[in-house]
Amino acid sequence: MRSIIETEAAFLAASRRSEEELENIHKALKQFENTVTDEKVIGYEADYNFHHQIVRTSDNRFLIGVMENLSDLYHGALVYSLTKNIGLPEKREQVYKEHFLIYEAIQNKDSEAAAQYMKQHISNARRKLGDTRLNQ
Repeated sequence: MRSIIETEAAFLAASRRSEEELENIHKALKQFENTVTDEKVIGYEADYNFHHQIVRTSDNRFLIGVMENLSDLYHGALVYSLTKNIGLPEKREQVYKEHFLIYEAIQNKDSEAAAQYMKQHISNARRKLGDTRLNQ
């Protein structure tokens, strides 16, 4: 679900974003960056906020509605996934770098790159959680 919704949301956000929306995504990116070096913090709230801002910026009511309706499930998935990165600073930094590339593509209004970086980001999370279907 995340791969489909968020890849499309990143694509749309890159072409539809306003300067205010870009600033909201940037603030969320900075919030997430602040969690990377604090090993006591899982960072799921900041991660959720980053992805939520992108979906909101897509200006697609369906995508926004799906994300909001599934927010409890989404939060749980993030807690589970990010907990696996505790004590692994290089993994935490990798997730931040993936977020940065998505932000940069949206900033540059490069829809194709934004979608590709988001798809790669979600695929990396799926691999980390043991989804072997991506290796076929």
